[in-house]
Amino acid sequence: MATKKPLDPALDLTLKPGTLEKIPGNIRLAKFLMPIEDFFFITGRGTVVIGQVERGTVKVGDTVACIGFGKTAEYIVTLISTEAGQVDKAKKGDKASLLLRGASNKNIVRGMVVATPNSVAENTEFDADITAIRKKVPELIPHLEDLKPAKKVELTFYIRTAVVTGTMTLIKALSHTTTKLTASVHVKLAKSVALEKGLSFTVRSSNLQTASGTVTRVGKLIKG
Repeated sequence: MATKKPLDPALDLTLKPGTLEKIPGNIRLAKFLMPIEDFFFITGRGTVVIGQVERGTVKVGDTVACIGFGKTAEYIVTLISTEAGQVDKAKKGDKASLLLRGASNKNIVRGMVVATPNSVAENTEFDADITAIRKKVPELIPHLEDLKPAKKVELTFYIRTAVVTGTMTLIKALSHTTTKLTASVHVKLAKSVALEKGLSFTVRSSNLQTASGTVTRVGKLIKG
């Protein structure tokens, strides 16, 4: 009978147990990525980053990159802890704590991601398709001019565990009804975060109760 390794005191975070999903073989091949929900520094050992593994697997001894907010850097994973205790690896769905050797708490920010090096990059701009729900149903649909930066409306974007401000420029209105609108937009964030095509996010402002979106392209606005 296998003996579970004792939990390293540095990683004993009393993590809440979660439901671990069965992982198909093709997902096991996905590059590792985990959004950072929290972190803390251990003098002489590094920084512990905490989150839920979004895809792939990570093993003790792996080199990983912390990506986002202009602080991208690589570190070595020296310890891993999940709700099962101290383990050799963490997989998709695991709530995990990773001890990163050499990482300073000054270089780690909630909202960054820990990922396989060179598998995802940070950026401040992207195109997306959004669906927005209005707080109140007006008699006439307001024009989508309220999405343009000229209106000076500051928007808040929720991208994985990152919360950043930014602006949206309308590219094309797709459809609108008395309760919701859909549109293709270009987003410019105040700070860079890990972005990739297909990534889901939400956005809020004073006149939009909520909008959900999906990244369709990463990079600067293509004019014309």
